[in-house]
Amino acid sequence: MTDDMPPPRLCGRCYDDMVKLFPANCEERPENVHGAIGMYHCPDCGAMVLAGLPHPDLCARCLAREHPQFDLGHNGSWQPFGQE
Repeated sequence: MTDDMPPPRLCGRCYDDMVKLFPANCEERPENVHGAIGMYHCPDCGAMVLAGLPHPDLCARCLAREHPQFDLGHNGSWQPFGQE
């Protein structure tokens, strides 16, 4: 790794190592959940989020809902495989 390249980061949805991540485009705002402690799945994208903390950043594929392991055959809406 070179000095001018940032270290890889994990996508908050697929956990792939990515150099470039983007703010989530979800309506869910876990940072606004007050009085609760714990993790839950974002109802918009399916990423694990923590109540009271900002939504994790996403890679470009997850941002576009085009990740082959999560979105294939679901027309862009998150749905776990087997629950179509």
